Amino acid sequence: MQRVNLTDATNENQEIEYSFNPAAPLAAGNFGSVFEGKNTTTDDIVAVKRIHITEVEVKKAFEKENLIMSKLLGGTNIVQIQASKAEYHHTIRDTQYAYIAMTFGTQGDLKKFIGNVINGNLKFLSMEKEMQLPIMWGMANGLAYMHSLNIIHRDLKPQNIMIMLNKQGIPVPLIGDFGHSEIDTQDEHLTMLVGNIQYAAPEQLSAFHSRTLEKRKAKPYSKAGDVYSSAVIFWELLELGKEAYTLSITTKPPLSTNEFVEAVVGNEHRKPFREPIPAGTNPRLATLIEKAWAPERTNRPTADEMSKELYKILHPKTREEKFEETFKKAETSVVANSDVTIFKRRQAQLVKTSTQQTSADVIYRRQVQIKK
Repeated sequence: MQRVNLTDATNENQEIEYSFNPAAPLAAGNFGSVFEGKNTTTDDIVAVKRIHITEVEVKKAFEKENLIMSKLLGGTNIVQIQASKAEYHHTIRDTQYAYIAMTFGTQGDLKKFIGNVINGNLKFLSMEKEMQLPIMWGMANGLAYMHSLNIIHRDLKPQNIMIMLNKQGIPVPLIGDFGHSEIDTQDEHLTMLVGNIQYAAPEQLSAFHSRTLEKRKAKPYSKAGDVYSSAVIFWELLELGKEAYTLSITTKPPLSTNEFVEAVVGNEHRKPFREPIPAGTNPRLATLIEKAWAPERTNRPTADEMSKELYKILHPKTREEKFEETFKKAETSVVANSDVTIFKRRQAQLVKTSTQQTSADVIYRRQVQIKK
């Protein structure tokens, strides 16, 4: 087991020791891996992300992700950063790592969770009321919190949604992996396509379609792009076991990237393709999904509007005059009823920290300045 001492995200003067098995990653990418770890003091299970700093750009990416996660501290339906640290040496050629300890999704990511539901490992009396709608509402709720801070995710997909279960056995989604996230400034550089094209919004896809580019200028990625990605994931939740677009518009041989983009974006001869909403879907939910993946981003609802509409679908008997009060209570209960007690302690720490007028992102800025 490897042990690392990381700086507490809410107190720069406190270090927390974590242990993890470096030989057993849960997931691995080009520049890092994620492990199941443990706070050696409290025994809380966490996810430990270890990034191998191989070049300056990777270092900058880690610092940006860490800063964004710090800004999102306390957010409902958001993977919470617990602690972090980077081992920077004099030259980039030296072996050096950065670490982030964060919320551990006890049920794995959404893709794994759906697989367990299909295989019968998890059972629900009502698939819609106890599984699909709670996940959709939680995702929209987390996204609304991000967008309220002007942060856009840019890479929403099932693998980046972690799942926990509350005390009633209802799934609670947590948005994670902020490696591609940005502050929404409407800068033109955000037209660059990142993540999986399967979940990318038309305005982002069009930047990579030469024939489309002749007729329309690619628009910067915005909050509306996250809303579109959510709609595609919602469709996959309704059609358990199916991935959007892979069967409907993919042929043998597979479509090229340009052909796929042309189908989703559309042109003057063909309307943009969208998957058909499954028969029997709640009409209000079907309408919401169709609005959320509208070709024109200005026609999509905001994440906040989407969250409130999903709550109304989930709780149709809520009286309109009591909606705001009931909705806010529901938001706060998500954390209180989760199956990982670290959430409760972290909330208490955040309250204490706020009284000292110390923000997590300021703390992290100091860390970076010291290490530089």
